[in-house]
Amino acid sequence: MDGAQRRGHPWHAPLAPLRRRPHPRPRRCRGRQPMAFGAQDIRYTTKDGALYAIALGWPESGVLRLTALAQDSALAPGAIERVEALGAAQPLSFSRTAKALEVRVPEGLAGSAAIALKIQGQGLV
Repeated sequence: MDGAQRRGHPWHAPLAPLRRRPHPRPRRCRGRQPMAFGAQDIRYTTKDGALYAIALGWPESGVLRLTALAQDSALAPGAIERVEALGAAQPLSFSRTAKALEVRVPEGLAGSAAIALKIQGQGLV
């Protein structure tokens, strides 16, 4: 016999799995500091033939360095033709060296929590 039959109320049965009991011990992060991200923390994704790089902080020098997109990188062997910042009107100036793709980010985006770049070129994705 299930709980609905014991109670005599057939409408209790569908609600039984939805009831939640509070956890006996709430989760706490003891002794841990909140994570701080910076301009060196970069996430990548692709969409519609473009590569997007999201930097989780603002570079102090005003130049964002994407080491994964260096000139001889196995991750991005193609040519980079255009770099745009989402939220900026003009394409950004960049240079691709043996160490990194260096992008000068616009001052108008200073103070943003993250910077999203759209990177286009042949053979990137």
